[in-house]
Amino acid sequence: MKTLITAICLILLPLIAEATYEVYDFKTQRYLTPTEFALQSEPQAFYILGEYHYNEPIQKAQASVMELLVNTHEAKAKFDLAWEFMNFNDHASIQTKWNAVQTRNLDIKTFLSDFGQSKADSYLPIFNAAINLKGNYYGVNAPRNIKKQIMDGGLSSVDPMWIPPRVEVGGDNYLERFREAMGGHVGDDVLKSYFLAQCYTDSVMAHYLNEFSKNDLTFLVVGAFHNDYRDGTVVRLEGLVNRDVISLKFVDGNLLSEDELTELLTPHSVYGSIADYLVIKK
Repeated sequence: MKTLITAICLILLPLIAEATYEVYDFKTQRYLTPTEFALQSEPQAFYILGEYHYNEPIQKAQASVMELLVNTHEAKAKFDLAWEFMNFNDHASIQTKWNAVQTRNLDIKTFLSDFGQSKADSYLPIFNAAINLKGNYYGVNAPRNIKKQIMDGGLSSVDPMWIPPRVEVGGDNYLERFREAMGGHVGDDVLKSYFLAQCYTDSVMAHYLNEFSKNDLTFLVVGAFHNDYRDGTVVRLEGLVNRDVISLKFVDGNLLSEDELTELLTPHSVYGSIADYLVIKK
């Protein structure tokens, strides 16, 4: 299998050589070329693509990595893509309209607009890659109004149809990082209600990513906090599946100072490495 993958990577080398990103492997503590990353990548895995939203350079890098892995593992028409910004309860409608997109009977901008994402142009590289590679697509989140109801009244306040079989509240480290992210702008009670909604979202996305996945190679495009330090959605998904769950954090290198990049590359004394791989858009 490795020989086959090597041959595929050599065929793709002219394309890979043009890549405008580099990959840092936290396990080996070294930078990898896209080719090296492809050679050691797993063909049967969930790849969690942690991002900063609406940053086109980052979304282009995500699309490039997805294309690289799909082509490396000969998974055209045999992979799944999920996105945080569409919901699991729209699954049937999403499947119908995605099929129309795949057969060129619906354009991708109309598809996005139909599901409330008319301002998501920065994500077009990801969706166009999925279209060209004939991937399966679905949403995995829950509607905002359901999360608001949970924040106000707890999990028991909503119809059980909105609650996956396993909803787990994150541990002390996750809560502390969440508190820091909130910047101390809310009191403890409000913080706990926000945190419950955050953890509910992690559990929902993990559950439906697993339930809807049809193929060995699956990608989830999700906000960085759900993915950082292999916590949030990553740890919830690991509790549900038998495949590897691989965490990638995407950053725009042009927006980082040298000190900020060094901080990202240095494992935290408590939380550890921020991901399995750091993908740096040049």
